[in-house]
Amino acid sequence: MLKKVLDGARGLWDGDLTLFGAPPVDEFTRGRLRAEQIGSVVRYTPAIMMANVFNALVLVVAMWDAPVANLVHLWAFCLITMCVYVYLRRRGDPGKHRPKTASPRGIRHAALYAFIIGCLWTVVPLQFFEASSYQGQLIILCLSTGMICAGAFVLSTIPSAAIAFTTPLAFGFAVTVLQMGQPVYLLVSVLTIVYAFVLTRAVATHALQLLARVVAQVESELAAQTDSLTGLPNRVAFREELNSALSRLARYGEGFAVLYIDLDDFKSVNDQLGHAAGDDLLAQSADRMRACLRDIDCVARLSGDEFAIIAAAVKEPVQAMVVAERLVRAFSSPFMVGGARITSRISIGIAIAPFDGQDAETLLKKADTALYSSKRDRRGHFQFFQSELDAQAQHRIAMEKELREAIAHRQLALAFQPFVDMRTRRVTGFEALLRWDHPTRGPICPLDFIPVAEKTGCIQEIGEFVIGEAIRTAATWPDHLRIAINFSPDQLRSMSIVPLVLGLLKDSGLQPSRLEIEITESAVVAESQQAIEILQALRGAGVRIALDDFGTGYSSLNYLRKLPLDRIKIDRAFIGDMIEHPDCTAIVKAVIGLAADLGMDVTAEGVETENQYDSLAALSCHEAQGYLLSRPVRADAVHKIIQDQALAA
Repeated sequence: MLKKVLDGARGLWDGDLTLFGAPPVDEFTRGRLRAEQIGSVVRYTPAIMMANVFNALVLVVAMWDAPVANLVHLWAFCLITMCVYVYLRRRGDPGKHRPKTASPRGIRHAALYAFIIGCLWTVVPLQFFEASSYQGQLIILCLSTGMICAGAFVLSTIPSAAIAFTTPLAFGFAVTVLQMGQPVYLLVSVLTIVYAFVLTRAVATHALQLLARVVAQVESELAAQTDSLTGLPNRVAFREELNSALSRLARYGEGFAVLYIDLDDFKSVNDQLGHAAGDDLLAQSADRMRACLRDIDCVARLSGDEFAIIAAAVKEPVQAMVVAERLVRAFSSPFMVGGARITSRISIGIAIAPFDGQDAETLLKKADTALYSSKRDRRGHFQFFQSELDAQAQHRIAMEKELREAIAHRQLALAFQPFVDMRTRRVTGFEALLRWDHPTRGPICPLDFIPVAEKTGCIQEIGEFVIGEAIRTAATWPDHLRIAINFSPDQLRSMSIVPLVLGLLKDSGLQPSRLEIEITESAVVAESQQAIEILQALRGAGVRIALDDFGTGYSSLNYLRKLPLDRIKIDRAFIGDMIEHPDCTAIVKAVIGLAADLGMDVTAEGVETENQYDSLAALSCHEAQGYLLSRPVRADAVHKIIQDQALAA
């Protein structure tokens, strides 16, 4: 029991309130409590010191003619000197700016100053009361009582300081009065001690209330700055950590690295396995990131599948590279998510402070630029920011802005390139191709703006425009002509694309069999089962499915078996080399034969010469498409092609 009390007393000296029955709290909360305690006292410090000086001067005047006047003057000099010292010390203390946390040292100093001033006031009743006149004793009685009450009130947020101030003064005054020997003084002495205990209890109650408020505030702040799914700091907390790192950089020259992290193909997991599985993957990813970092580093979840890390105390890029390599390796092992074994790698962009910037916005922007480069060039790896990436980023940002304007102002349009039956050389349909006519830069190649659209999310809106415009245009053509539309990987991520397509077909009156959806192997592989289900649903409604760029993928034969296909389009790379490279001819022949066995049609892309056309016809290829037959044309020119063909018939 005694040990417990002694431990509580020692803790109280450091600002701990366990002695008063306070619940245990962590060091962070104790630091916040100490900051609140010290801040409250600091606010009152000027008034406290002025009150001490004023009361000392009152006592000097009251005892000007007393036998102990010289001692009173000396005492007043000591007290005023101490008050001035404390005032100046607090005035020059950075703590006046209310730091969010404080060490036990601040509490100990406050208690020490309070004890010294309390002892100085204890001298008054012990040394001056008996030698004073009746009027002087009344003054001392009033001053002592007032100082006890005022000290307890002002120092109530720091119980150790309040006790250190009031205890010597209360007991000194009680002992002095008790020595007078008169019953009334005995009563005053008892009342003084009782009041001191009552004040101590009030101080404890006030301090416990302050603790409860601080705990609630800390919990509220942590909740507001913590990602509920992963338990990591959120974007708000990350910005605070980043600002702290920048402060250390400015003050001590301590460099650091910012790592922007994105989970590759996270949308696929969400779409295929559901949002619960996606949440599980995010939580497991957060655990792996934590395990890769030091205690001095910070990892946060910014939004969705985007994370960020501050790698502290980084002097050279190689130190940041070590962290990045550790993270990449950690994600090389599969995850068990929703009962499925999946692989989810990460891409990382890195910016180093102070080399790449000395403010938050610059560092975050450059880390994001490096991340974009990493995802574009080599997924599942990391990329440092390089100066040449900045120009690319500026171009990308400008392109994104102009692309959004192009969508809003309908600068996007469709061109149509015909398919030709190789036996009759008659048009059997058209492929819809997206075009962007920029008002100042002229035509912009889709290879330049489609990746930007996919990165920024504009591809969904663009895809809906292409589908709607192509279907409405094809509805005005003769019934024997089909329209082919390319689907991007993003359009194969949600089953909502199925009712959209079927609704547009119904509204336009176009028969589903006249619509052909072209997909690439890479798009199907990226979206896996979800893509196959979407294509099966469309195929079940009568829409035709074609596999574009056949022969350039890495699992073509496997997906020939899985996909509901009506047509294979042979990539132009094989067609262009057919005449000079017999091996290409052999591949084309094999593909045509395979398609015939599987009951599929074959379209050859990129036919540019008569020799290529004749060779394909000899191999029994069904259709051809290419500049030899027609370049892509706008909708008004399509009608002319149709009319010319009708006249020729």
